[in-house]
Formats: sequence, C-alpha cells, structure tokens
Amino acid sequence: MLTNGEYQRLKDDIAKHGLIQPIVLHEGKVLDGRNRYRACRELGVQPRFVNYDGQQSPVEYAWSINAARRHQTPSQLAAVAAEMLPMLEEEARKRQEAALLAHGRGREKGSASCEADPFEHNDEAYGKSAQKAAEITGSSRSSVGRAAYVKKHDPAMFARIKSGEITANAAYDAVKASAEPKLPKQQPREKRAADIRALAETGHTARQIADKLGTGLSNVKKIAHEEGITLPDAHIGKVRQHDSRRIIEATVHGLEGYALGLSVIGPEINITSEEAAAWVVSLDQSLSRIRKLRKLLVEVSHGDE
Repeated sequence: MLTNGEYQRLKDDIAKHGLIQPIVLHEGKVLDGRNRYRACRELGVQPRFVNYDGQQSPVEYAWSINAARRHQTPSQLAAVAAEMLPMLEEEARKRQEAALLAHGRGREKGSASCEADPFEHNDEAYGKSAQKAAEITGSSRSSVGRAAYVKKHDPAMFARIKSGEITANAAYDAVKASAEPKLPKQQPREKRAADIRALAETGHTARQIADKLGTGLSNVKKIAHEEGITLPDAHIGKVRQHDSRRIIEATVHGLEGYALGLSVIGPEINITSEEAAAWVVSLDQSLSRIRKLRKLLVEVSHGDE
C-alpha cells in the first residue's frame, strides 16, 4: 500500500509520461498495478493491460515485483503473508481440482461429492499455504500463524501490525488474552457457605449448586460437611425441579402416615442419648423445611381468596 505522497508522485508521473508499465491481469482481475489503474481512472488516461502468463504462482509474482515490501519489519511481512493465505489456498484448490480432472476423477455436477469442499477445514493444506506464504515473504511460519489469528479475531489490531505500530507476537498475545474467559474471583468462605446453604434449602442438589456457583462438586460437599449443611438427594432434586406438585403431595401424605405411626409410641423408648441427639438435629432440619412448605401453601391458598 502506497503512502499518500508515494501515490501522488506516481499519479504525477503518469500525468506527465503516460502509463509506461502496463497493468497485469490474471483471470480478469488486477494482479499487479492497482494503484496505476486507480491513477489512470482519476486522470482520464486509457490504461493498458496484459495477461499474466508466467510459470510461477501469481501470488509469488505479485510479491516479487513489489520491492518496497521487502523493507518492511518482520511483523509487517507476516501480516502481508497472512493476507496472502486466501489467495494461496485458492491456488491450491485449483491445482487439486485440476489434478482430479486430469486423472478422470472430476466431480460430476449434482453428485454428492460436489457438495463437499475438499479443501475446507483441511489443516494440512492450510499449513502448507502458511508455510508457502512465510517462504515468499521471508517470514517465519509461527509469525504468519499469529498474524492470521489476529486478522481473523481483531481486524483493528491487525491494522496496527500492518502499520508497524505493534509486533505480531504482541498483538497475538493481546488478542488471545482478551478472548480467554475471565475466572471468577474467589469468594470468602462465609459467603460461599451461605450461598450453598440457601441453594440447598431450596432443593438444589450438590451438582446443581456447584454449577450455579462455578465451583467444584467436591468443594461444595466439603463445605457442606464442615458447616453441617444437608444437601438434597440428586433424584429428589430432579423430581422437585420438574414436578413440584407431585413432591408436595407425596410429602403431605407421607407426613400423615408418619403422624399416625407416632401415635403408637409409648413414653418409654429404647434408644441411647447419642441417637436421640442425632435424631433431634434431623427433626429440626426437617421441621424447618416443613414450616417453609406450610408457609408457602398458606400463601398460595390465601392468594386464591
């Protein structure tokens, strides 16, 4: 790409001497001479065209006649190579199709194979094109790959490589870092325990809690154990999540049955004090949930009045 001053000097020269070097075409497109063609149009000068008939790759030809690019930095050369990739891939595609036709393996129109692109998602072919672009421009294969990554994911950053403002490596690192997911900050243990308790009381299983809080399953279980938090069974959690009415109905009917069973218990029971203490804790947790369920049902019943 010429600077404004370089382009103006080219335009002044064409205005004074006419177009000396013809514009080279390849398959109906300008291969070399875009700036000369633009200047001719602006000046009203009739351009002259020649068709490219060389043996080397058209991409290599366009590069070899543009000596100005050889004075660019290694990162700028890598950016130029990255821009060559689509053209080199297209050349490779045409060579492949020509080889298939030469061996009588051309794809018939309408055939199933005609739908597929043999070059698409071909890592080996891409790698060869990238290596070729690196060889043409005198860049390294890794620098071309980094520049191509930046070109795809951040065109504005790629423009900075082309202008020489930033190196391909630095641009790649910056774009790569911005694309990486930000890890959540670690919360204080008290806050994490409170969140686990609240989710457990609303019927979330250990796995659901871990997914919601973005932490490991083992960490949820560890904190729950140390803080005395009862985690709902995974099956119960799924039933509660997908069919609240069914689990409420089962709970109410179950409590009715348990209440009838408790009526036959006498004043003397054969249990240890440790067992009694453990059952008291379990009952307290169960009664807490039952009271919350009762409160919810009362609110629903009053809402219909």
